[in-house]
Amino acid sequence: MKRYSVILALVLFAAPAIAIPGGKADYNAKCAGCHGANGNMQTKKARALKTDAGKLSLKASKKNKAEMIEIVENGKGDMPGFKNDLKKEQILAIIYYVMALRKK
Repeated sequence: MKRYSVILALVLFAAPAIAIPGGKADYNAKCAGCHGANGNMQTKKARALKTDAGKLSLKASKKNKAEMIEIVENGKGDMPGFKNDLKKEQILAIIYYVMALRKK
């Protein structure tokens, strides 16, 4: 039983790290145009939206994982939703990538 607990813990904690490379590629393809390569929203598209910088800066965001998934899937404001373009796994990988950006 202890062995299964250790394996489960490793899988749960390793999943975000494993998801980041795919998340980075999808983030760059779908999100970086507005939110910036590092989540800092320094792009022409972001400035053209004339939106509050705090709303576009992913590094400054305090949203939790569930809130972020909701927004990526369904969109919010000027941001389109991606539930028809991305699989759930891709969306989750993007979320883990964004959460890793916050720590940098």
